[in-house]
Amino acid sequence: MKKSSNYIWKLGMFVLLGLTLFFITIYFIGKSKNLFGSTFHLNANFKNVSGLKVGNNVRFSGINVGTIKKFNLFQTQLLWSI
Repeated sequence: MKKSSNYIWKLGMFVLLGLTLFFITIYFIGKSKNLFGSTFHLNANFKNVSGLKVGNNVRFSGINVGTIKKFNLFQTQLLWSI
């Protein structure tokens, strides 16, 4: 009877350790890939940016997905961030 109890205790610790390592791994992978963040920054280059202003809405397939926070002019192109 004592042998069975020892086996169950070891199995429980093994499963607990495995689950802990699994969740820690998922957390660090998600943190490095920004999987758990609600926002992300996007940079793009355009040749024609007439009418672009800070605060304008950014649309993707007709849906507002963000706003322009800042933009910088580099030579003849514009770099903008949302």
